[in-house]
Parts: sequence; structure tokens; C-alpha cells
Amino acid sequence: GTWQRATLGLSITGSDETGIRRALENAVGFVEDMHLAQVIACEVETLRMPLDEEGPLPIGEDEEQAWDRNLGGMNQGEG
Repeated sequence: GTWQRATLGLSITGSDETGIRRALENAVGFVEDMHLAQVIACEVETLRMPLDEEGPLPIGEDEEQAWDRNLGGMNQGEG
């Protein structure tokens, strides 16, 4: 018979790297559990993107604070 191959690409964004990896692992498990094809390889790559192009974070500010600030001021308790 003729062998056919397919490459699937998945992407997810978020600020919780552990949660992102878990979601991708669950997606791979879902594909494997469908038994429609044999999964012969799986690669997971994580990219950390800068919050903005303007420069480093202000002194004393961590990534989560900067992320919240850059969402238009919609922090907890606002809006």
C-alpha cells in the first residue's frame, strides 16, 4: 500500500508555561487516542516573546505586572 504522511502543527498562547505545555500534551494525547494514524514524532517548542519593543521592564516590575499593565489597565478589581 501507499504510505501517506501528514504534519500537524498546533499553537497556543498564554502566560503560564506549565499550563501551555499541559494543553499541548493533552492535544497530542487526543490525536493518539483517536487511532486514525500512528504518531511517529512529537516536538514541543516554547518561545518567550518580549512584552513590547520599547525596552526592558521597569526596575522592580516582574513579567506578570507588566503583562497586566499592557492589557489596557484591566487588572483585577478594575473595569
